Amino acid sequence: MAFSNYAQSQNAATTNRAMMANYGKNRPTFSSLEELETYGKRPGATGTIPYKGGFLTGSEFRQKQELEKNALTTDYEAKYAEAKGANEARYADILGQYGTTVEGATARGPETLQFDESQFAGLGDQAKKDIAQSYTNLTAANTQNLVSSGLAGTTARGAVTAASARGRTRDTAALNESLRRERVGYSSDIDRFNASTRNAYSQYLDSLTAQKLSFMERREDDYPDQSIYLQQLEKFGNV
Repeated sequence: MAFSNYAQSQNAATTNRAMMANYGKNRPTFSSLEELETYGKRPGATGTIPYKGGFLTGSEFRQKQELEKNALTTDYEAKYAEAKGANEARYADILGQYGTTVEGATARGPETLQFDESQFAGLGDQAKKDIAQSYTNLTAANTQNLVSSGLAGTTARGAVTAASARGRTRDTAALNESLRRERVGYSSDIDRFNASTRNAYSQYLDSLTAQKLSFMERREDDYPDQSIYLQQLEKFGNV
């Protein structure tokens, strides 16, 4: 009787060892949550953990958690890669815009003025004619007075002519000086304008460079919120 009980216990132990050895082999594995969900709804499911209208065993439930964890990680990595690609494209596009703007401004250069000599062509000619005509008329009038006074044959006539010539020379010289100053003033105005334009142009290029460097230094990219991902990951524990 004792031998029979011993034999039975040995047989039971052997059976248990065989079942344990085959447990890992017979336990199903799943590659997706959809596959596990279908398995849990199969007829005769022996699990005790409800899952989407079916039942899972503890082992199957842990597989579910692992699949969910992997899906969450895959989703985060995909969104991160997508955000990184968009950020890099935006960054390159903005730097390209800065480069295009600087290149265009450099190619154009500052907008300066050139001294235009034609602006003074004929300037003062009429005034010189008026001066000449005025002294010609004055000389004629003074000569006529001398004739009327009976002094036409005296040295007074020469003095009248000489005085008119001196006056004409004086007034013509004054006109030429006025024209010279106007020409110099015009040239100075152009020089001041060009200097101001070059300074503004230089400041503009400097500001573009400063903006570009500031953008590069303070680069701000948008990525998926990692804290939310970590919070969701915590619920799986050490799965």
